[in-house]
Amino acid sequence: ALEVYPLIDLIKSKKIGISWALAIHALRKIMTKPGWRVLEFSKGMIEAQELLAKSKIVYHNLPEWMKEIPEWSILEPNSSEQFGFKGMRSLIRAYPSTETAGVGETGGTVIHDEADFHDFYEANLSHTRATVADTPGGQLVSVTTVNEDPDSCFKNHWRAAEAGKNGFKALFYGVYSRPGRDEAFYEQMVKENEATPWKVKKNYPRSAEEALSPLSAQSCFKKEV
Repeated sequence: ALEVYPLIDLIKSKKIGISWALAIHALRKIMTKPGWRVLEFSKGMIEAQELLAKSKIVYHNLPEWMKEIPEWSILEPNSSEQFGFKGMRSLIRAYPSTETAGVGETGGTVIHDEADFHDFYEANLSHTRATVADTPGGQLVSVTTVNEDPDSCFKNHWRAAEAGKNGFKALFYGVYSRPGRDEAFYEQMVKENEATPWKVKKNYPRSAEEALSPLSAQSCFKKEV
């Protein structure tokens, strides 16, 4: 999907490896495209730094001969907020979701991680959508588990994408996307959250409809009752 669609809205279950896939995607971009910038947004700076750190972990675990290639051998910048290659003039930069985050920045790839929890997602999306639109080969990916608000900006944007109204590709990767998860795993999550069943359907949705459902997302009452 990352190789096919320039604009993606993705709803996901918890812990299925999407963040690692995005981190690898971002790293490959800055290793293969001179001057390329990846802008990564999350709900706070700590969360944004954690996503950037995944790209650094992957880089440091590459074969030594790859890290000795001149274009990839000098890490500059190299901090918790920026990571890149001096020889490529490319970098990944982390941002928290603030009202002015990313304003004036140019990026070829933009990632909004846990977008449904961003305080200023609508404002950030406006800035970054314009950024990638002006960049040949630009890409914007918004990915998230769902929050309790059934009428959030991200959910409405995802619905519009599913309806073909905004140019984004709507994707859903549910609880069973991760190998090894089956009905037994889901039932175990239900048992562990017997007093808070909405948490299961929010964090481990089986369908997009379930993830977007107001009752599934936030009701403390049993829907069947």
